[in-house]
Amino acid sequence: IDYVVAPTSMFEGFVDPSLSKYTDGKKITNLGNPFEGGEPLTADVKHSIENKWETMGCKSKLTSGYGQCECGATVTSPSQYIEHHLGSVAQPLPGIEIVIVDDNFNEVKYGERGHIVILTPCGMLEYFNNPEATNNFFHTDKYGRKWSCTGDVGMLAPNGDLFVYGRDDDFTVVNDEKIYNFDVESPVRQQADIVNCDVIGRPNEDGKRELALHVIFNKKYDEVYKDMDAVVNRFKQFQVEIYEKYGSVDFVPSYFKIRTEFPHKPSGKRDVESLKQETDGFIYINASQTIKEQIPQFQI
Repeated sequence: IDYVVAPTSMFEGFVDPSLSKYTDGKKITNLGNPFEGGEPLTADVKHSIENKWETMGCKSKLTSGYGQCECGATVTSPSQYIEHHLGSVAQPLPGIEIVIVDDNFNEVKYGERGHIVILTPCGMLEYFNNPEATNNFFHTDKYGRKWSCTGDVGMLAPNGDLFVYGRDDDFTVVNDEKIYNFDVESPVRQQADIVNCDVIGRPNEDGKRELALHVIFNKKYDEVYKDMDAVVNRFKQFQVEIYEKYGSVDFVPSYFKIRTEFPHKPSGKRDVESLKQETDGFIYINASQTIKEQIPQFQI
C-alpha cells in the first residue's frame, strides 16, 4: 500500500482499546505512506499510533496535512526538505496563502492564536443553492481578494508551519466565559494513562452549563482503575492540573465519563452531536470543591 489517506479518528483506532482484537498480534508491514487530516492530532497521540505500528512490523511515520473540500482539498503538506515543528500540519502548498486573523479580520502576529483563513486559486465557487452559507464562508478584503474562512482555530509559526487546534464552534459558555473545549482536552491528552478524550458542555442540576470530560483509559491501567476511589482521585488530579494551567475554575470539568470507544460518523469523524445527547454514566465531582481542597489560596 503506497499511500493511505484517512481522517484522524480512523488512525486513532489503532490505539483504541475496544478495537485491540483487530490489531494485537497483526502485521501491517506493507503500509507505506499514511496521511491523516480532518481533525486535530496531538504529538502524543501520533507517537502512540506510531509505537503501535512498530509492534505490528511497520516503520512508517504518520504524516499530518490540512485542508478542506471548499479549499481544493489539500492546503498544507510536509516537505522532506524542511524540518517542521512537532504537532504542526506543515506549510501551505505553492500558490496558497494562510493568514491568522482576529474576530475583526485583522491579521495577528506569528505565535498568536486566531481564525484560519485561506487564499487559494483552486477553491470552490459556491455552496450549491445556498447563497447564505457561501456569503458566510468567503470574506473579500479591501484589495478584492476572496478569502476562505475555514471555521478553524490555529496559529502560524515564524517558519510558516500551521498549527490547528480545533473548530471555532467547539466551545462551551461557562459563567459567561467562552471556553474552547479543545483547550481543556489538551493537558489531559498528554497523560500516559489516557488513550483519548473529549470535552463536551452539558447542563448541571441548576440548568447552568458545565464541562464534561469523556476519557478512554490505557488498558495498561485496567487493574488500577478497577478501584473507584482511584478513578475519583485521578479525575481530581485532572481538575487540579487544568486549573493550574488556565487559572480559572470555569475551565475545570465537574462531570466525567469513562468510555471504551467514541461514536463516529460514517465519514470516520467523531460524532460530537451523539456525545452531547448522552445523559447516563457520568461521575460528578464538584470542581470548585476540589480546587478549594487542593489549593488553599483558591477563592470562588
